[in-house]
Amino acid sequence: MHYGVRTLRKSSGFAAVAILTLALGIGANTAIFSLLDSALLKPLYSANPSELVSIFWGDSEGNGLSNHSYADYLDYRSESASVLSGLAAFTTVPANLLVGQKTERVNLGLVSDNYFSVLEVSPIAGRPFLLEENKTVGGSFVAVISESLWRKQYGGSTDLRGKTVLLNDSRYSVVGVVPDRACRMASIVKIDVFVPAIMEGAIGGDKDFLSKRDNKEFMAIGRLRKAVTLSRAQAQFTIIAAELQKQYPAYWSEDGRPHPLSVVPATAVPFELRGMITGFAGLLMAAVIVVLLVACANLGGFLLARLLPRRREIAVRVALGASRRRLVQQLVTENSLLAVLGGTAGFLIALWVKKLLAAFAPNIGVPLVIDLGLDYRVFAFSAMVTLLTAFALGLAPAVQATRLDVLTGLKTGEQGQTTDSGRPRFRNALIVSQVALSLILLMCAGIFFGSFGKLNSVSMGFDPNNLALLSVDLGTNSHSPERGQAFISQCVARLRSVPASESVAVAAQVPIGLSRISEQILPDAQAQRPTWIGSNV
Repeated sequence: MHYGVRTLRKSSGFAAVAILTLALGIGANTAIFSLLDSALLKPLYSANPSELVSIFWGDSEGNGLSNHSYADYLDYRSESASVLSGLAAFTTVPANLLVGQKTERVNLGLVSDNYFSVLEVSPIAGRPFLLEENKTVGGSFVAVISESLWRKQYGGSTDLRGKTVLLNDSRYSVVGVVPDRACRMASIVKIDVFVPAIMEGAIGGDKDFLSKRDNKEFMAIGRLRKAVTLSRAQAQFTIIAAELQKQYPAYWSEDGRPHPLSVVPATAVPFELRGMITGFAGLLMAAVIVVLLVACANLGGFLLARLLPRRREIAVRVALGASRRRLVQQLVTENSLLAVLGGTAGFLIALWVKKLLAAFAPNIGVPLVIDLGLDYRVFAFSAMVTLLTAFALGLAPAVQATRLDVLTGLKTGEQGQTTDSGRPRFRNALIVSQVALSLILLMCAGIFFGSFGKLNSVSMGFDPNNLALLSVDLGTNSHSPERGQAFISQCVARLRSVPASESVAVAAQVPIGLSRISEQILPDAQAQRPTWIGSNV
């Protein structure tokens, strides 16, 4: 090891370039793996997260996945007690929150009374919701807030008596504070305020949501009882679906069969988004792996070239009795030092790259949670990549260098030849593989950016230039239809009076937006089932 350090110090320029090259390759791999880790491996912030399951209205292959009505959730909760120790419901809606003198757009979590107990999340101040606070429709003006909002609004005071938040022109008493990590409800959006689900109508939602089976807004998350398997829980929910079909055939029949319910492990990213995120991250992962392979092939050639001046040294060692195994061990140790130093620097680069990835999060008007923390799984992956890189860099050049004719090496030094003709073939293979991988990477990058450019040039059916977009959600302000119409009319009149304004239009949904209005229609009088279509006003 000491000799290897001295060898690198003698060629500090080469060592710096090699370490930087490996750091970029290993750092990129570590950062992209952290994205996959966040989507697939990272558990929810909860005690015993492996016991948590999500319930979906659809099959486990991702077909027909949707959420649940609150009425269905109440049936699930009462009928699943044999397999689940608790089942909670939650959904998110945008809301207007007054912070100081400024109104902010935040995510509001509507949750059942047992939400925090199912997740086994303990408030850092105050208490969770009580059962009686989720019974009276529109009558429980209490809230649990996030730690960050608590510190911003109240400076972290543990005395919550008299503390309130103003949501959509209604004042809620703060009864508890939960850690920020608990404010990510199987979603990529950050929740700042939680209120009882029974308050949906009061914050601008459907006032009759309790009785509507087709109002599928709520997600369901449960905790398996001890010794209960996922398959047993699935069997119980299959029975529940069959019972609900008998009671509510209009909502629960699919071609004469009960609409399936699926029980899947709960993850930090919604189940329906995992495929998309995994596919995107997988492409990035493949690209950075190719980059690392190119770097290894490039450095492998340099390491072979650097061993040429040491032919006489290697020949002397062999003549003095050094075994081939000992020589390989020494050379592998020297080359592995580069990989270890590169891996360490790469982990530091990954800390910066993950912040860069989070900065590219889309702006959807509400806070997002892009949790790319470098936990033990990411650290283990980085260590594994470093070890594999060390093996690839160290072993092959070392084995090639020890295939030396001792007598020739002692006589001619660095002009000595190996005992076989494998060395030129190995060096040529490194060069060919490096060029081939580089071409593949460049071609894929060209195709990607070419496709991206074509997407940007696709006609949207209207001219997006010189357009200004103003959005407002009247529902979150509890406007009556008459008051809302008057507000819109005033806005249109004022905007038309602006000298720079040429025309003003109003729509419920913007073109090429992330959401749409869905309606059910019957294509004809003979249709047995309605069809979902998108609409706009």
